[in-house]
Amino acid sequence: MIKISVSEPLRRYCSNADILFGDGGSVLEVLKDASKDFPELKKKLFSTENTLSSRVLIYKNLKDIRFLQKENTPVDSTAELKLVVALC
Repeated sequence: MIKISVSEPLRRYCSNADILFGDGGSVLEVLKDASKDFPELKKKLFSTENTLSSRVLIYKNLKDIRFLQKENTPVDSTAELKLVVALC
């Protein structure tokens, strides 16, 4: 299970949880798994079925995944993800 820290503004979409867990080998798979029980969070995270929204910044071990392999960034059991609302 991959640990996902949820920033305060997004918690209302996942029953006020500050930590979620998901399974998968990539950021995309983990976030799909973690959001399956939270349809409102899923709407915020994904612009299409396999594309992450630009409204939420995602960090893997404190590195922005936009500068890694985006949604295809690989993860393993030591990875930690963080979800932060993008300020525009």
